[in-house]
Parts: sequence; structure tokens; C-alpha cells
Amino acid sequence: MATRSRPQRCGKSCTPRVSIPHRAGPAWRQFLTAQAHAIIACDFLVVETITLKRLYVLVFIEHGTRRLHLAAVTAHPTGA
Repeated sequence: MATRSRPQRCGKSCTPRVSIPHRAGPAWRQFLTAQAHAIIACDFLVVETITLKRLYVLVFIEHGTRRLHLAAVTAHPTGA
């Protein structure tokens, strides 16, 4: 019967010490809040109608005002 060796424990002295530089700029939340008026996101989604037809919708949202802009709605996104 073979004996198993126990894993060795590693203390603070054997772990590498890496200094992480401090960021000079604002935090992510502060950056997004300051730049919200200039950020626009888009989403492409599928909507099922009452008659079980699929519609494909492209919308844009302005983060600063939280306004939605409906760009396009189609039943055939790849067709003409």
C-alpha cells in the first residue's frame, strides 16, 4: 500500500510580493457618472407578438438622459 504525501503549506514568506500601482484617475463609477452624457449603447432584441410573429428591434439608449431611441423594427433582419 502506497503512502500519500501531504501537500506542503506555504506561508507569507514563500508568496511573491507584488506591488500594485495606485490609479491616478477617478474610480470606474465616477468616470461613468462624469461621462454619462456622452455614452450611447445599443441593443438588438427579439419581440414575440400576440400573433406569435417575431420582430427584430434595434434600439439605442442615451445613458445621460436614459432616453430610448427606436432605430428599426423588421420581421426579416437579413432580407430586403
